[in-house]
Amino acid sequence: MILTSIDLGLISEHLNIHQDVIRKLKSYYCLAKNPQLQQIIYEQVLIMRNHADVMLMLMDPERNEEVDVSALHQLQPIDIPCKQSFSYMNEQNIAFEARNTAMTMAQDNFNSSLSMNAQNVRNIHLQMALQQFGLQSRYSDFIESKGWDYAPNASIQEQIHALKSFQQMYYNL
Repeated sequence: MILTSIDLGLISEHLNIHQDVIRKLKSYYCLAKNPQLQQIIYEQVLIMRNHADVMLMLMDPERNEEVDVSALHQLQPIDIPCKQSFSYMNEQNIAFEARNTAMTMAQDNFNSSLSMNAQNVRNIHLQMALQQFGLQSRYSDFIESKGWDYAPNASIQEQIHALKSFQQMYYNL
């Protein structure tokens, strides 16, 4: 199948970004000391490498019609060699940055899927977005377990005021 220009362009853009993101995540993996954080980062590296492999298959006009969402589950373990390195980033910084990376990748994949034409290409990118969303949630759980995240709650008065304002807006149409 010949891809449309938009599909090929979006896949090309993603492949350029994935290489740098994978390199960054490998660095975070080596800097992190917490095994739980390392595991999430490792899985994100595997998923990102798999996404690159799947996108390369989608670019191949002799193979791309056969590629479907199941290709996203064919993860190949890798070794991430760590050299002694120093960084000003601590585990909290790494966790927040990695979570932000997963969120950005999820948004990018989802937005791209909305513009793609080939059904299998669109479905694959939507599933890629969901995988990144799952990683984002795992980072959030890790961050919350460490007590690093704080989101203030609105007061009950503010919440009730907002509710009444929107009820009036919607029920008085």
